[in-house]
Amino acid sequence: MYEGFALTSNTIKIPPKGKFELTSETYQEYLIKVQRIRDYRGHLIELAVMIEAQMNIFIERSMLAKNSKMKSVLRAKFINEMSYQKKIELVEVIMSKNKSMSPLEQKKLVTALQFIRQERNRWAHSPISFEQKKRSERLSLEHTLHYINSDGELKPLIITEKYKTELDKKLKEAMDGMKKLMKKVKFIEKDVPLPKPKTPTKKNF
Repeated sequence: MYEGFALTSNTIKIPPKGKFELTSETYQEYLIKVQRIRDYRGHLIELAVMIEAQMNIFIERSMLAKNSKMKSVLRAKFINEMSYQKKIELVEVIMSKNKSMSPLEQKKLVTALQFIRQERNRWAHSPISFEQKKRSERLSLEHTLHYINSDGELKPLIITEKYKTELDKKLKEAMDGMKKLMKKVKFIEKDVPLPKPKTPTKKNF
């Protein structure tokens, strides 16, 4: 599997003793889906970066006064050295201490943040393969994300409509929750428009 991914991060998978029908229509479908996968990968990572920046601000403003001269020290020696996971854990502790949210809201946000952390890591480091499957009397390309699990094993994740819907839901929950925390520490004083998660649909995926 590594050999194929060393040439391109979007390979076409041909099962043993299988075949791949390459027509001009199939090739165009492949090119379109590869570009949309790239767009979505970038969009997901971009939102994860924004959410991490908001966690940084929440941690900083919860621990220091707005105009504290220790900001640069806290950032350089503490916040910037923390992993995404550790930041989520600290945000959860701070929320519990200052009662930023109700217990139900807090649990919902932390669950969403953990999900985003996991999926960001998968999408940032994992290649995609395409395999022809018969759908409604025609061959169509199915996407599979190949990620490394905690045991160091390469595992497949088929990108289904159910998965995409869940990912979009968790992105919205994380962004809505972090927006509330940004208000709590007065980083934003009123509602401001934020990027909407880009839902992959059958039409654009």
